[in-house]
Parts: sequence; structure tokens; C-alpha cells
Amino acid sequence: MKWCKSLFFFMILIGCPLLMGYAELLSWMCGPYALCQVAERYGKVVDPEVVAELSRTTEAGTTMKGLADAAYQLGMKTVGQKTNYQNLLQLTPPLIALVRTQDSATGNHFIVIDKIAQDQIEIWDVNRGYAIYPKEVFESMWDGYVLVISPPIQQQISVDAPDIEIAAPIHDFGAIPQLEAVEHTFTIKNVGQQPLDILEVNPSCTCEKVDLKEKMIPPGGQTSLDVRYRGSTNGGKTRVAVYLKTNDPDEPEVVVSLVGVINGIAGVYPGHFNLGNIGQEESIRKSFVIYPRTYGHKLTVKSVTASSPLIKTKLQKVKDTEILARVNFEIQELPLGPIHETITVTTNAEKYPEIHVGIEGVVVGELLLEPNQFFMGFLKIDKPVHRTVTIEKRGKANLKILKVENRLPFIEVKTIAVEPGKKFQIEATCTPTAFSPKSIRDVVQIHTNSKKQPLLEVSVYGVLQKPSSDTNQDE
Repeated sequence: MKWCKSLFFFMILIGCPLLMGYAELLSWMCGPYALCQVAERYGKVVDPEVVAELSRTTEAGTTMKGLADAAYQLGMKTVGQKTNYQNLLQLTPPLIALVRTQDSATGNHFIVIDKIAQDQIEIWDVNRGYAIYPKEVFESMWDGYVLVISPPIQQQISVDAPDIEIAAPIHDFGAIPQLEAVEHTFTIKNVGQQPLDILEVNPSCTCEKVDLKEKMIPPGGQTSLDVRYRGSTNGGKTRVAVYLKTNDPDEPEVVVSLVGVINGIAGVYPGHFNLGNIGQEESIRKSFVIYPRTYGHKLTVKSVTASSPLIKTKLQKVKDTEILARVNFEIQELPLGPIHETITVTTNAEKYPEIHVGIEGVVVGELLLEPNQFFMGFLKIDKPVHRTVTIEKRGKANLKILKVENRLPFIEVKTIAVEPGKKFQIEATCTPTAFSPKSIRDVVQIHTNSKKQPLLEVSVYGVLQKPSSDTNQDE
């Protein structure tokens, strides 16, 4: 098959150290194939290799953010969230879910959710095809991450409105050496009948330069956006994006991208670890491998260091000729809250000796909060949406919810004791009005009697649809 040949060539090109079987090849491409399946259900045929490029898929797979960016450029709107099964029942399939599986080298795998019932769920998996899982089985391998996708946007001509147009939103800069800079100018036009306002410019990368010449573009006018990005030290395929928020009613957010390959003599796999929720008393042990991307250079590892003294690293030599070394690391006794740490591998490369591996997650204490946000999805005026979060006490059942504070007048919250002293649910009902903001963002504060976690904060997020777009969106 064409895609399989191209994928095998890509493995050789980047010097992937792993000898993958057929199922593992499919698992590597699970994200792009899942998005293709969703697009097909909406009547849109997409090449998986195109999605792989748009989602910056590498030998380590892709991310939910990458799939969201790819979906946007294919005309579909998405919102990612972390939720629970009860709230999942209120969402409209098809959805893309991130689950844990042994089929993937990283342990993470994307599937498509087709139908959701109280006791079971129907899914599509690139490795297995269609399958039905009991609720308990699905929950055991799912950490709550899901991507909500709306149907492809039907292009409409808005009368007497601004209309943004970017002829080439994706620029392929080819291949550049590590830490070399690349710059490109995007041309933004207003082909509408009213002035176009660029309200925000948000890069997803540490770009050296993001320069928008004019924030207001008159009808028939244009402006330029200059973006300069410096390649990373890790090498491999890369993509950086800049998001533009506009007053165009049909395209309130537009993304432009720089894609290409960073050439380096060494690579690392996996290059990033998302540990999810970690109990404060847990000890986490993980490893990654370092491998050569080019041959003829006698590459050696000189040292391995961590950004935190709580991360212990150990360099292990291996006999495999395709792998230079393995780095084992252990994390323990971390403080509560988010983890954003880095392990730095220093090699004997003359020009760019350092390789960086990111580690992220959340250390949780005696109170477990799932999910960590009230995701309201795509909202409609005067139509209530109900969402819940669950707070569970580990250990002794003596939990009390003292108070729940909410600042938004169109949201009501109530506390439900599922297991008194042990488990509570906080239910939020959002009924937006015509005066509610289009982008709903706030925080609900939950006060408890826990000495270690007296205050829990739950983010509230939703997007209020305009009446003119009701026919093009699902909840």
C-alpha cells in the first residue's frame, strides 16, 4: 500500500531505532487515521498522510493538539477536554479519545468513539476495527481525554461582513540544521465588505519574531505577518503555529503554520512524557533511548542531568547497534501541582551537543478531582447544559464540602453527596443568554475541610454559538 511504503521510508529517513510490526505501524499513525475516520463520517475523504503532515506526526505519534490543528485546517472545529463517563454521555459522537494500550510504544493510543450508552461504548480502532467495550473496561484504559469535533464548515458568504483570506496558511521550509532560524511572511487579505480586525495573535511556539504589520484591514486591503522560528535541538519533523483571532463571523480563529525537518545527528524516543495524574506517594519509573540520525559520526553520551533534584537519572549502555544508549529515570516525593521538568542529555556533538526531554503531569493528593474542568462545549442561547465533576477522598472517609463559589450569573452549581465523607459531585448548569460572552472562561472554587487541599479550582470553558451558525455545529 502507498501509505505503508511512505511510512517505512520515513522511518529510515529519521533513523528510527525501533523495528515495528504492521500493527505498530498502524498504532504510530493512530491519530491521523482516527481523524480520517471522523472526517469520513461527515462525508469528507482525507488522505492519512496529509493528516500526518498537518498534525506533525512523528515516530512518537502525535498529540491531541496536533489533531486539533489538523482538523481546523480541514475545515472542522474542535475543542479538547478532560471529562468523565457521565459527561461523555452528553457529548455527540463521533469523538476522538486518547486511551492507554500496549499496542503503542508510548502507551497512548487514539480511537474513535461512535456510540455511547450507560453500560457500553462502541469504538473504532485502527488496529482492531469496530469493537464494543463494557463501560468498566473502557474506563480502565481511558484517562478522560477526548476531542470534540464539529462537522466540516460549509462555506457561506456573510453579507456586509469582513472575510479573512490567507492563500497559503502552511509554509514548508524544508530541512534546516539544529538551532538555525527560518523566517516567512504570510499575506492576510480582507475580501469582505467590512473592516477586518485581528484581535489577537497567539504563537504556539517560542518564536523569535511574530510581527503583524496592521491589526485593522479595510475591505479589499491586505497586511503581512512575519514569523521567525529557530529550530530545536532534538531534530526531526516539526511544526509551529500562530493563531489569529478575528472579527470574521465565519472564521473567528485562523491558524498559519511553519512545517519542516530539523536535521540533527542524534534523536531521542520518546521525546516527551505526559505522566497524567500522579499520587504524591507514587514512585514513577520511565526510560527513553538515544539513537543516531546520521552515520559515520562516532556519537557518545557525556552526561545526563535533570532540572529537579527529585528526578534521579541513570545512563544504561545497550548492545543494539541502532541504539546509542538508554536513560532510565525515577521521580518521587514531588510537591502537589503541575510538573514541568526537563532531562538534558549532553553528547559529544561539536555544534549542538544537548538533547532535551520534557516531562509533564499533575501530582495529586488525598483529594482526586475528575475531570478538572466544566467543559460546556458548543452552547446555544437559553439552552441549559449540565456538567459534573467528582471529588473523591482517598483514605479515611471524612471529607466535607464547605462551600462552592461561582461568579457567572448564568451558571448554577449544586453539591451532591454520592458517598458521604468519601465522594461528592459538583453539578454545574450553564444557561447562556444573549448577553453572555461568546468565549466563556472562569473558575469555580470548591472549599473543603482537607488541611492539605482546602481549595480546589475547576475551570469553566465553553463556546457560545451565534444563531447563524447553529445549523453547522453540534453541541
